[in-house]
Amino acid sequence: MEIKVDQLIWSLINFIVLFLLLRKFFWKQIIGIMESREKEIANNLEHAENAREEAVRMKEEYERTLAEAQSRANEIMAKATRKAEEIANEVREKAQAEAASILQRAQETIQREKEQALAELRDEVADMALQVAGKVLERSVSDDDNERLARKFLAEVGELR
Repeated sequence: MEIKVDQLIWSLINFIVLFLLLRKFFWKQIIGIMESREKEIANNLEHAENAREEAVRMKEEYERTLAEAQSRANEIMAKATRKAEEIANEVREKAQAEAASILQRAQETIQREKEQALAELRDEVADMALQVAGKVLERSVSDDDNERLARKFLAEVGELR
């Protein structure tokens, strides 16, 4: 391979002429295009950075909102649990009060029926005692005698109780 000097000189001259022509007619446009491209790239980088910052901000806001929603849900669940416990306690207390009331009424009814049965039993015993006394005496006893004997007998039976 051999280097030809005259060809090298002509190539160098051509290159310089071409460079000067390009510089004269197209250099401002090339520089303008490059500056425009540089501004566009810088603008795109700025938009990308803004979008990234916006995404980070939105993520933080989403996480904060999610935490607030979880907190509110927990509060609602706690309130519902407390309310359910209050209602259960109220129902339990009402049931206990009603049971106590029913028991009290039952005891009163039993006592009343017991007293009524004892009164009936006293009346029957008094009648039977009068009949026995009448037969023993073989005479008829007057109503005043019956009443007096019944009161005396009931007083004695009442003392035995």
